[in-house]
Amino acid sequence: MNTLPPVIRVALWMCFTAIGFAVMIGSVRELSAHLDVFVISFWRNLAAVLLFLPWIARMGLGGLKTERWGLFWLRAVIMLASSVAMFLGAILLPLSEATALSFTTPLFVTLLAWVVLGERFGWRRGAAVAIGFVGVLIMTRPDAEALNLGALVVLLAAITFAGVVITGKKLSATENPALITLYLSLLPLPLSLLPALYFWEWPTGNDWLWIVTLGVGAVINIYGISRALAVGDASLLQPFDFLRLPTVALVGWFVFRESTDMWTWIGAALIAAAAIYTANREARLRQT
Repeated sequence: MNTLPPVIRVALWMCFTAIGFAVMIGSVRELSAHLDVFVISFWRNLAAVLLFLPWIARMGLGGLKTERWGLFWLRAVIMLASSVAMFLGAILLPLSEATALSFTTPLFVTLLAWVVLGERFGWRRGAAVAIGFVGVLIMTRPDAEALNLGALVVLLAAITFAGVVITGKKLSATENPALITLYLSLLPLPLSLLPALYFWEWPTGNDWLWIVTLGVGAVINIYGISRALAVGDASLLQPFDFLRLPTVALVGWFVFRESTDMWTWIGAALIAAAAIYTANREARLRQT
């Protein structure tokens, strides 16, 4: 695989990620019938860590060493907030709509870089962000009912996941992708246990199978992103990230018999166009 061009390798890893994301979100929807979202988040982290035990045994404790604990812990806190928000959005909204709204992440990256880091915010970036938010408005058609809790928490998930991507890129310069993936589940584990205990219910019956499936999907999702980030810039990943939408829509239709209306696809197309333009322009600017 290393002999393939970087863009092809990124595309393949993002296909891998899209499958993992669809499996994870579908599992969350199924488990939400019996378990609270905080409990689901805890089991997601625990299942992912257990799946990494063979890797830990092979690498030994020495393979867990890092000099970047501060950045790992910061990323863990942000990831916990993002995953809980995304899980709640996937429970409250149709899966395809929740996924499409999550594509606002690169737009929030652009805004936060301007506000927090003082990066230049020209008219092209402004236009791309504006078009992306028009896509959000088309999808949600905001009124007293449409701009509901589900849409708001998915937008929160998009904002926080922007921080996950940025910190992941910083870590990928020095850390093993498998270690980055492991710590993104291991470090949030004790953090997610505290709120989970308040809403605690033990899984029963098929819940255990769905928890394992959730853990597998979460590992595939984050590992694919980590490997893709190790190959190319975050901006290169973005056009391929939209593979998540048809993948999740297929799971929603096949497993939960959800239908996706025309406005979701139109809004998602505008968000996609704005995000792809932003990603490609940032890549060109870095090359000059």
